[in-house]
Amino acid sequence: MTDDPRTLAATYFRSWKDKDFAALRSVLADDASFRGPLGQADDAETCMQGLKGLAEIITDIVIRKTFVDGPDVLTWFDLDTSGAPPLTVANWSHVERGKYRHDPGDLRPPPSPPRQRTVGQAQKRSAGLVRAPTGAPERPEPSRPGQWWPTG
Repeated sequence: MTDDPRTLAATYFRSWKDKDFAALRSVLADDASFRGPLGQADDAETCMQGLKGLAEIITDIVIRKTFVDGPDVLTWFDLDTSGAPPLTVANWSHVERGKYRHDPGDLRPPPSPPRQRTVGQAQKRSAGLVRAPTGAPERPEPSRPGQWWPTG
């Protein structure tokens, strides 16, 4: 067994796709854990139950990109299942002593605080609050923050 996180990730996904559960179990630490939108697990056996259950409806796993940063591995993949369109998934795993130790969790960002609605520059011009320079053609909304029409 290798300690290389990239190779370990490849083995994990290949084993899951091929339903080779012995090989899949071999890359999980005994205390492997998972937290995500589909459930949670606090040990390797519970993780395996979830992976086996999901494997029953998986028709393909297509790896798009694997990013490695020390012991952390992010695998971006498409999960094809029977009866549903492909789902793009990002899996973040942490490797210790040559085993998947834990999935740090769901990669969805936390909810953003409510934002105050802003009035775009085009609306300000149409309301007469800001004038375009004489002879200047109308321009669309600014394409980046801080890009404003001169006032005056």
